[in-house]
Amino acid sequence: MKKNLQLTCSKRFFKKSTFLLFLLFSILLIFSCKSEKEDNITPTATTMITPSPTILSQEKVDNRTPSPTAISQKPTPGYTISQGKVIMEKHVQDYTVKIDLTDQLLSLWTPEEIILRKGDTIPLYPDLKELVRYNKFLSASIISARAKQFDDGLYAAVNIAVQEGTDKLQSKKIFLSGIYKALKELQDGEDKDLSRAFILTAMELGGEKVNDDRKIIHMAEKMKEDFLKDQLSSKPLGFYTWNNELTQIFQQDRFLKSRITKRPPPVFPLTNPLPLAQAVIKSGGQETYVKYLKLNEKLTNPFPAGISDFRPLFSKMAQGPEDVFIFFPPSRSVETDYMKTLDYPLTDAFNLSDKLIEEIKTGKLNIKPEENSGWYDYQIYSLEPLILPDKFPETKKVEFGENYKKRLINLCKSLWATMKETHYEQGETGVTGCTGEAGTTGTTLPVIYIEPELSLEPLVTYYLRRADSYKFIHRALLDTFGQEGLKKMHRYTFSGPVEKNLDDELTDMEKLFTGSALLSAQEIGCKIDSNSSNPLDKNNIEFIRKFIDNMDKDPDLSRDNRMMVPLFYEPEVGKTKVWLFLGYETTTLSVRFANRPAVTVFDKTGKKLDKNDVDIVYVDSCSKNLIYPVFEEIFVEKLLNREEFQKLCDKYKTRAEILEALKNL
Repeated sequence: MKKNLQLTCSKRFFKKSTFLLFLLFSILLIFSCKSEKEDNITPTATTMITPSPTILSQEKVDNRTPSPTAISQKPTPGYTISQGKVIMEKHVQDYTVKIDLTDQLLSLWTPEEIILRKGDTIPLYPDLKELVRYNKFLSASIISARAKQFDDGLYAAVNIAVQEGTDKLQSKKIFLSGIYKALKELQDGEDKDLSRAFILTAMELGGEKVNDDRKIIHMAEKMKEDFLKDQLSSKPLGFYTWNNELTQIFQQDRFLKSRITKRPPPVFPLTNPLPLAQAVIKSGGQETYVKYLKLNEKLTNPFPAGISDFRPLFSKMAQGPEDVFIFFPPSRSVETDYMKTLDYPLTDAFNLSDKLIEEIKTGKLNIKPEENSGWYDYQIYSLEPLILPDKFPETKKVEFGENYKKRLINLCKSLWATMKETHYEQGETGVTGCTGEAGTTGTTLPVIYIEPELSLEPLVTYYLRRADSYKFIHRALLDTFGQEGLKKMHRYTFSGPVEKNLDDELTDMEKLFTGSALLSAQEIGCKIDSNSSNPLDKNNIEFIRKFIDNMDKDPDLSRDNRMMVPLFYEPEVGKTKVWLFLGYETTTLSVRFANRPAVTVFDKTGKKLDKNDVDIVYVDSCSKNLIYPVFEEIFVEKLLNREEFQKLCDKYKTRAEILEALKNL
């Protein structure tokens, strides 16, 4: 009997201990879920967020998850705006569900990013081909990768159109040939000979063979040799390695960006621009020259201060001792303007991308486009919502977790680098000095499951600004080539031109990003400055839905965007600072209701159901597969073009090993 009593006491003690442990665990779980900054915890399959007491009193609360059958019946919702409220409407079996998103607030967070270094065994994805095969959530990096392919192809098409000529723009080959002939007719002199050698070098870099006297040919050969020795100026990067014509255009245009000045010390043999300016006038090429300059200023950006093109010389043939002239000047940029304010030399620890983002965050660096800004300024301006997500209208409907904000910063850096690579030839280069356990509901009432609806990352302002950038460049190209000319042009890829014309593709890119903004705004219940009842808006939304449904079939998403783009050369260390895009990684984007939407259910006759007639189940937490790019900023001794860089990445695979290999080149 004593033994039985001991056994009974032990069982009671065990039960009490178990109950206390379970109670303690429950309290800890609820506390951790309520923490607003618990970004560094990866949600498990059974993580549910406990709603606030005010919401608990409004609807039945149930942490049940829809059965697999119910999930498979998930419809595509429609949206309307009624009395200033965004209403999401969807049909579930015989019921119409209207969800008022006015008070809905979503919270987004990701696990803490762990940067592995030496010994890293996790390979990076080189492209999106495998990642989008079974993924129907549109990460911002996916649509941005599609934009990168388009931007490169557009720029390549414009370069080739300028080189070959169109109905409205004279061929650059003919333009340079006319200047060369005019130079021959000018009075003899050393400056004239150097100018002839300068244009001859540019023509030969562009693929033309020209006969001249031995003296001029020798001078041109020396100019070409010196130019090709400078890899920062002459090495084609990005899409300019797609074919031989683009490579020649890159080197020709880069050479024509040589500085012509009498400032000591002499860095280029041609110091007098006047014979060249006279030859442009004599050949009748002034109007064409101005058209080229205006196109470059719109296609990338205006030219930097302190440097002049040849336009002032056409009205006044004079050169001051401090004047710097460039035949085809490079375009200024936010990053090169900022670098000019820094003290040099810069150490290995200096990180330009971090500095730029810090200055934008504090408001010291304004990246809003000005009246004369070009396409590149508009592109960079679109990145501001990734740096300061809490500043824009969508933050009223979305809470951004701290770790998710860090990933948006990383996305910003990667996009900035890939945008810079598109404009690399024309740009100025610095020389410094839904989760839960499936189960049944145990009720005969109709069950309606409500979960956060997200088809894409809710970065509304980013999408709107990218759409604006395409509207800007579309107008600029129409001004230069006309609609008929633009319809004759085709975007280039590594394999050659695409079938659809450039005018239609530009319209598609506007629709792609406008549709993304509108769909994202609808899903989070954010009102934006757009008339959603406009049929064009509905077409834009349908356009992005089709894009999401067919991501795995889009050839542009299977292309490799990994690249290296130079920022500046630091003579003190004998190295070039570069931005790197290394590939892609994936993580979990967790989405929960921080504040639940109001739900109204109607039966098939249109009768509104009482809350006692329907079982509304909130699936409070779900997760999405987030794809994000991998960015680095380092010093290198050797510049690599895309093919060279991608070959190195394929060999070493992980972030740590790739960076180590680059340091040892």
